[in-house]
Amino acid sequence: MPDSFPTYADWLSGHPDDVLVDLLWRLRAFHPGSLGSVSDVAALRRLDATGLAVLHALVAAGADHRPVELEEVTATLAQLWDDAGTDPDHRADTPTVQATLHTLATWGLVFGPALTVSPQAPDTPPGPVKVPVHLPPLFSATTDLPWVLVDGYRCPIPTDQLPAVLDALPTRQRRLLDTLELSGGIGHSATLDDPDRPLARMISAGLLDRVDSQTARLSPRVSACIAGRVVPRPGGDFSPREDPAHPDTHPDARTDATAVARVVETARLVADVLEQVGNTPVRPLNAGGVGVREIARLAKALALDAAVVSDTLVLCRHADLIAVGLPVPAPRDVVGDGDFWCLSERGATYLSAPLSRRWAMLLDGWRHSPHAPWLAGGTGGTGGTGDTRDTGATAGAHLLQDSLDVPGAAALRGVVAAGGRVMTAEELWRARPSVAAVTPVAAVDSVHDEGVILGLSADGEASSAALALAAVAADGDDSDNSSAEDRLTAALADVLPPPVGMLIIQGDMTILAPGLLDADTEARLRTFADVESTGMASVWRVTRESMQRAVEYGETAEGIEDFLAGMAPDVPQSLWYLVQDTFRTHRPDAPVIGSTAASVLTAPDEKSMAAIMDTEAAENTGLRLLSPTVAASSVQLSLIVEALEDEGVTVNVDGGGTGRATAAPVFSTVPDPQRAVTSFPQVADQLAGAVEGFRRTRQNEDEDAGHSGDTTRVNDPRAIMAALRHAYDAGTPVEISYVDATGSAVHEWISVVTMSPVSIIGVTEAGGQSLHIQPHRVAWVATPVQTTDS
Repeated sequence: MPDSFPTYADWLSGHPDDVLVDLLWRLRAFHPGSLGSVSDVAALRRLDATGLAVLHALVAAGADHRPVELEEVTATLAQLWDDAGTDPDHRADTPTVQATLHTLATWGLVFGPALTVSPQAPDTPPGPVKVPVHLPPLFSATTDLPWVLVDGYRCPIPTDQLPAVLDALPTRQRRLLDTLELSGGIGHSATLDDPDRPLARMISAGLLDRVDSQTARLSPRVSACIAGRVVPRPGGDFSPREDPAHPDTHPDARTDATAVARVVETARLVADVLEQVGNTPVRPLNAGGVGVREIARLAKALALDAAVVSDTLVLCRHADLIAVGLPVPAPRDVVGDGDFWCLSERGATYLSAPLSRRWAMLLDGWRHSPHAPWLAGGTGGTGGTGDTRDTGATAGAHLLQDSLDVPGAAALRGVVAAGGRVMTAEELWRARPSVAAVTPVAAVDSVHDEGVILGLSADGEASSAALALAAVAADGDDSDNSSAEDRLTAALADVLPPPVGMLIIQGDMTILAPGLLDADTEARLRTFADVESTGMASVWRVTRESMQRAVEYGETAEGIEDFLAGMAPDVPQSLWYLVQDTFRTHRPDAPVIGSTAASVLTAPDEKSMAAIMDTEAAENTGLRLLSPTVAASSVQLSLIVEALEDEGVTVNVDGGGTGRATAAPVFSTVPDPQRAVTSFPQVADQLAGAVEGFRRTRQNEDEDAGHSGDTTRVNDPRAIMAALRHAYDAGTPVEISYVDATGSAVHEWISVVTMSPVSIIGVTEAGGQSLHIQPHRVAWVATPVQTTDS
């Protein structure tokens, strides 16, 4: 190795502090000493199939011991793909491999003089490349993460034929495969060369991969089929992928129109369910979920199918539009007390938001959601994590239950959101093998259906909304989560057609909206008309009952007449008569009316209410408009009155002789659920401290007397103990490699505090943690080479 080639630590230390902080943040590595172990599974889980293949080739070429050039990487890759049977059309070309090396460097997975953690032009020559010494064990043929190996795509049996092939196996062979699947996929036998033995026959059939003379591994493709997870294409697919944030082609108008029409209906269903839950909260089961009876009650109240209600409740759960808590104000029509599933404060915001914001709230919540509805009522399953021990799911779990929250569900949605396309099982393996390897087929199907409901795809094609979501995902979430939502709202507003500015009113008291309505117009229509059909166009009907409701909501005849005259070119005289007749005996006569039961404020006209909503008191007390003349809040009425009066607004409170009660719909709400979300500002100091500790360790190593940066390694037990004793006596640090209690190999620079024949106690140089190591677990010790000044 040339003397000029840096060590991994030297390469990292050559970057500015802010670049290293950004690396740790992207890796979500917050613990001390993180910079010494950035090449871990957390980084590998973020790579696509090509990135993992290039790393596999580097390890196979010995890049942990010596620098490897691009030509050798591509040659090794070709050999690996030949062994795996990869179709020539599904292999990455040399420019893609070169660009991938730069991508791997941004994750700290490869290093070299010409590489940097900061993004570089993909056509920049990468020069000689090495991988950190703690990376190769992750690519061992017996690793418990077989998805990181190119040869894990072996077994040429077509995916659709695998189930039949497995079912046709003799009982003993199938039992062996099932046992291997449950025990990690690795089997040992001295009979692998005996063609009459089951293991040898299954190796010949391609169901098992042979590791060495006595070790066989279950093909990951077969393992996935047995476990019901998504199965990769035979040989894998490593061909270049289009950048979802900058696609070469865009969805056609028909796809977008179909997707928008679907999401308009979805947004309306969500609003209807939220209003119903806000009026009549849902009592949870003892385990926290929602039972069949409550779903049936909601379905009956909304005149919807129970399956539609269930799907809509799940969307509300994804976006935190509903939550469990103590409703305020207390619901009037609910028997009993305690916690309920109810409209959250975020859900109340949704109800008053325009369609573009509603769509963004649903999509942004969905892409982060860990909720796995495909496990509801099931047997636990894998929940997108591939291991029932990690899911928390239990047999017979119900809709919305917390035990259905699994990390793999959020990871799967995140990949789909970032992909900007319809994500098939094969595409999932290509985009993110780490997620595909542990995802059940039911999860992919469920997430695909959610994408259709949310307008991300139509007729099997991705919509412009999917590209907008991918672009926001590529930009990353800012410290303020609303920033991503704001960017998404702006992008989706461009996808939606502009709202119509007119209504068509017919003599039978129906009102036709020939296109999308903005939020204010739709909210105004809802106060005095009932919706009959929705979609890109909608139909509303005005009846005496709906007009009476407008009176109770605090509307005025003049307000409705002005609204209709401004929106419709021709208003039938019969509608004018209905308005005037309804309001003739129901005119509000108080300036501002408050109801202690629901904290409702009613003003005589829009101008008065607008003046109230412009006050600081309105913002501080959470007042929100229900109609142009009615506002409500979950805050106690006396506090609202006091805050408004401090700003010169006089409120007549119901019960004082000058007011009257109103039946305006004031929803019960609960606080938004608390999610454990780590933002950059929360950990910025911690990350900066980790980088500072790394710099300090490097400085101590450089200043260590007689330490040239080179080390002498010993692995004989007696030599190891002698080296540790010498380091203890001299007070110099040593590098030690040992196996911890979990069976993982650990490499640390430590200072020896004390030692005995049965125990070594040291402190890590990077983070200052105390270590207790048993001598028999130590693999080797490296001591600095002493030099003398010339």
